[in-house]
Amino acid sequence: PDSGPGGAYQFSCAGGCDWFDIDPVSGLILLSRPLDYEFLPSYWMLINCTDGGGRHSATILLVHVRDTEDEPPVFEVGTYEVTVQEDVPVGFSVVTAAAVDGDRGVGNPVIFSITDGNDGNFFTINSTTG
Repeated sequence: PDSGPGGAYQFSCAGGCDWFDIDPVSGLILLSRPLDYEFLPSYWMLINCTDGGGRHSATILLVHVRDTEDEPPVFEVGTYEVTVQEDVPVGFSVVTAAAVDGDRGVGNPVIFSITDGNDGNFFTINSTTG
């Protein structure tokens, strides 16, 4: 390391500064906003370092985000509406619900259930297939 005025370093962000802050003296980089895998799976920051003599160098920080279970499942159809004859047999398949995990990177299984509107227990649903 240089001694004297040339040995004093100053760090700064030259690009990708929306998500990170850098301490100009220590170079410590902190998040300035929450990261979200579904919004952007990786982030970058261009870091400059200048010494007291005016010499500088640059490097890039790449941050890859690991997805977490933070998004609910998404149904492929907003509302299911069907018409069924009154004389269909018990066990007749009325409709098959379809949904996917809202998290792109995790890929957790979707579990189906009927939570309301089935007071007479007229309907059942397969918890795995919908």
